[in-house]
Amino acid sequence: MPQGEYTSKHSIEVLVGTYNVNGRRPPADLDLRPWLDMSSHTADIVAVGFQEVVPLNAGNVVMGGGLEAGSVWDMHIDRALNNPVSSPMKPGSAGSAGTVEQSPASSGKLIPEDSTDWEEEDDGNAADEKSTSASADVAGRTPSAAVPSGQDAANVFVQVAAKQMVGVYLSLWVRRGVLPHMRGVQVTSVGTGMMGYLGNKGAVAARLRVYDSGICFICSHLSSGENEGDELKRNYDYSEIVRRGQFPPDSAVLDPETSISASPGADSTCQASGDGRGPGQWGSQRGLLENEHAIWMGDLNYRLTISDDKARNLIKDSRLDKLVEADELIRMVHDGRSFAGWTEGHISFPPTFKFKRGTSQYLGMDDEDESDQTEHAGSPDKAQNPPQKEKKRTPAWTDRVLYKSPSGAAKQKHYSSANLLVSDHKPVSSMLTLTVREYVRDAVEAAVDTARRTVDAREMAAMPRCELEPTSAEVGEAFYGQEKKMHLILRNTGLVTANFQFMPLPGAMFGDDKDKNFRTAPRWATIEPEQGVIEPGSGQEVLMTIWINGGIKGTAQLAAAKPDCKLEAILVLRIQDGNDIFVSVGGKYHPSFFGVTLQRLSTLPRPLVPVTSDMTQHDSGLRISTARSSEAIDKSAEEEQPGSAVFYSPSASQDASPASTAHHSPDHSDAHTHLSRHQSATPSATDATPRQQPASAQPDDPVHLTAQQAQPHDSMHESAVATHVPPELRAITAYLRDKGRLRTPGLFVNSADAAMLWAMHQPAEVGTPDNNREPKSGCALAVRQVREALDRGQEVPASTSAHDVAATLLAFFASLPTPFMPPAAAQVCDVCVPSASAASSLLADSLSPVEWAVFRHISELLQEALAQDNSAANGLTSAGLAALFAESWFPGLTPGYGAAGQNLKPEDVAELQRMAENVGLIADRRAAFVALFLDPDESPL
Repeated sequence: MPQGEYTSKHSIEVLVGTYNVNGRRPPADLDLRPWLDMSSHTADIVAVGFQEVVPLNAGNVVMGGGLEAGSVWDMHIDRALNNPVSSPMKPGSAGSAGTVEQSPASSGKLIPEDSTDWEEEDDGNAADEKSTSASADVAGRTPSAAVPSGQDAANVFVQVAAKQMVGVYLSLWVRRGVLPHMRGVQVTSVGTGMMGYLGNKGAVAARLRVYDSGICFICSHLSSGENEGDELKRNYDYSEIVRRGQFPPDSAVLDPETSISASPGADSTCQASGDGRGPGQWGSQRGLLENEHAIWMGDLNYRLTISDDKARNLIKDSRLDKLVEADELIRMVHDGRSFAGWTEGHISFPPTFKFKRGTSQYLGMDDEDESDQTEHAGSPDKAQNPPQKEKKRTPAWTDRVLYKSPSGAAKQKHYSSANLLVSDHKPVSSMLTLTVREYVRDAVEAAVDTARRTVDAREMAAMPRCELEPTSAEVGEAFYGQEKKMHLILRNTGLVTANFQFMPLPGAMFGDDKDKNFRTAPRWATIEPEQGVIEPGSGQEVLMTIWINGGIKGTAQLAAAKPDCKLEAILVLRIQDGNDIFVSVGGKYHPSFFGVTLQRLSTLPRPLVPVTSDMTQHDSGLRISTARSSEAIDKSAEEEQPGSAVFYSPSASQDASPASTAHHSPDHSDAHTHLSRHQSATPSATDATPRQQPASAQPDDPVHLTAQQAQPHDSMHESAVATHVPPELRAITAYLRDKGRLRTPGLFVNSADAAMLWAMHQPAEVGTPDNNREPKSGCALAVRQVREALDRGQEVPASTSAHDVAATLLAFFASLPTPFMPPAAAQVCDVCVPSASAASSLLADSLSPVEWAVFRHISELLQEALAQDNSAANGLTSAGLAALFAESWFPGLTPGYGAAGQNLKPEDVAELQRMAENVGLIADRRAAFVALFLDPDESPL
């Protein structure tokens, strides 16, 4: 936005004067109006610089004497600026400080005698500033508040800053009408004299802010000498002043009601007053040239590069144009060797140095004696200014005024010299018109607002932007062992490449994944890909897969953890350098009796899966009744529909016998037995008469019950079974007990391919290919169909073979999230085989009531399978069944399995070898432990 749209411009007039007074005090009747001419110009600011206000002797240079000299000159400046029509100031009496009292008519002293609110920073070198800077500017002055007669108060000049360093003195005055627009006055000094730091040479500076533009005034006295190479010392002085000149940091805002006070011996600045002036908000701008306008005045001591005779002849002939061509400073500025970038007005006045004091004649012009011993004969101030031996010097423009401003922001109105006779120099003055800025508040606020919106728009354009569809992933109904996939589309709608990444869930270290990265989704889900790059205008498909399974590392227990079995999660998709997208995942898990602990299973409502749920399985079979055996169920309402074919081939020859195949008929009444008849497994105690075998049945027919199988069980145990054993397990055991199925050859032992069963129920990582999750054999598919029927609350389909149901029971134990046998039993078996009573007590104490009831229930089923009549047909042995169920119930045995059930690190090679030798022994102990409960006569149950 162009600066002119939020600023207004003002023009101010600045009068600048410089005078090397050669250590002379001003005569009491000295009139400075020929130099500081205000008759034809109305200045707003007057900056007056002096050099050699005190003699540059060793005492003054080292001790900093003559601090009152600047005050004496200020009295004359005050009279010239504020009382041009009054009578000349009369000499006052010199006090202990050697000062001249101010005329009662003079009113320009804004800095009173006791002021202490001065700001300065003197070069930063303690040796220079503390020992050589004569830094006092107001000694013995008593200002008056009167306004000169006939003058407007707004046009009265007041002094706002004064700074003295040995002989260099700067006095800054401002017209009262400008004071409300002025603030932030500061002063500083830089010594470049003896040893490079003393104050006999160097500069003092002051700056202030007018409206919103900073103006810096620099008064300097550079190294003298007209020999070849002396100009290099002057160039060095300039560079050091610019380099080392630093103003103090911007001060705190002072109370506008605080009056100005000052003390003798302090640098004087106007920092605040009743008109509201305060700090200039300089910020980090502390350098001399870090201001909008800079004006440099002083005795710069640059000489002419021609001979003395030629210079004097050109002066006599008034050939100033030729003389200017030989000026050192003009050449330095042109070549950029010093004062580069500074501007000086056209020189139209004769050289200002070196004159015979008290005259307007250059010293040595008429071969006169090079002394001024007679110069002040009879002069009233002879005692104060004793005659000195003078040296002949080539005339030169040593006294100059230069300025540095933005292009077109400064214009010189006049540049001239005055014929004052106090010194061997002539004073120089320059009137400049400066353009200063003032910020328009409303326009600035509008510009800032526009800039902010522009920056925000650019930042937004540079930020990657992505959209995800949909942002809500509704899983719907989820079932055990069934994979669900949802497709999300992430599109880059921005203008730059987007990097995306799903973030880890808050505090999500899940289960056994302590050595893995944080999960970006719950364990029952996965995301692919989890991170990537999308070019502008492109899209990326994100696949979310839901997979709930059982086993030690399964997810079924986690999915069923909530009372309502809801699947809920908030995923965070982070776009690098962009926004976060929150993806809500929600659904409902219909649990299975697979994959959850027996305690959780006992609390789940039945049926686990509503019959109306969309599971692509058959819906034949009756609902499982959870009622006691005394509760009747209407048989006609729950008749079984035709079942599916038998999927297990080894036993098909027996189960497909005419007797068994008759059960496949939908109107065969024996195939529709209610669970209430299976819950007791045998007739009640009052009906102990064994069932009669059909005449057509053979003694070893596995379909029909034997007399021993029909014997009653303990009534208390029957109650515990009905109370604690899940109905799905009761349905399995009832089905196996019914129709002599326990006599099926190789039952349990040959019921399933162990490798297939293991692969089917081991925890599979979510996201693996579908074909790794589907059943690969008829047995595996039959187990799934039995499980789904029981989950729906139905009975086992009548056409299911005994082997498939036995495989379902083994698969159930393999799906538990924790081993069925408690850790205490495993630890005991690592050492020995306990007695039957000790084993029974251990399990009774370690297992929950539900687990204890299930253990007893399954143990009794196995006892029945090992009964003499049944074992003769099925060929089972106690050792074989014990080994099979020990492997299913206890934690898995690997070469890294430790003596206390711990897993050691693979690097413990010696220990691993020792444990590998014990694996077989531990497996035998576990089998012997289970066998304690399988002998009907010896079992502690």
